[in-house]
Amino acid sequence: IPCTLGAHEQWDVVSAVRFLEANGVSRDRIVLAAASQGAGVALLALRDLERAGGPLGGALLESPFMDLRDAARNDLRGTLGGAEWIARPAERIALWRAGRIAGFDPDAVSPLKAAGGLRTPLALLTGDADTITPLPGVQAVAAAAHAPLTVVPGAGHLEAGRQIAGGWKAWADARLHVWGF
Repeated sequence: IPCTLGAHEQWDVVSAVRFLEANGVSRDRIVLAAASQGAGVALLALRDLERAGGPLGGALLESPFMDLRDAARNDLRGTLGGAEWIARPAERIALWRAGRIAGFDPDAVSPLKAAGGLRTPLALLTGDADTITPLPGVQAVAAAAHAPLTVVPGAGHLEAGRQIAGGWKAWADARLHVWGF
């Protein structure tokens, strides 16, 4: 499911899981796989899914963002480099305005907060050279979820899955095997 960051993507994931359940697929056989914004959205959706019916079979997540404010900061840093400070006031205003127009609290968009207490088995993958979703944020999400994190040295944003030994499929297969798939 394509994710561009917003509540409707979160509910798209929830709706897809509910559709699968309505068609006889057990939650313990459903695994989410997502990257970057999609990985953050998957964590938000998992929080809501677990409140309404328990854990899924698992989630394989590459480079989730920590929260909306951090994602905006990192995006500006990646775009403007050392001149990012120039855009900080505009960033704060844009987040406030987006929340007001769309009727949401930007501070509530926090995969980091959503990860705490999840019962769905998670595995995270990232590169230590990722400037879009930097390692400290992904480490914080992994710690909050008590989930294993695989860090690929030298890998940038969404490069870890291609650079890890055996590729993303080998990494995912190993986790799925542990989870009984």
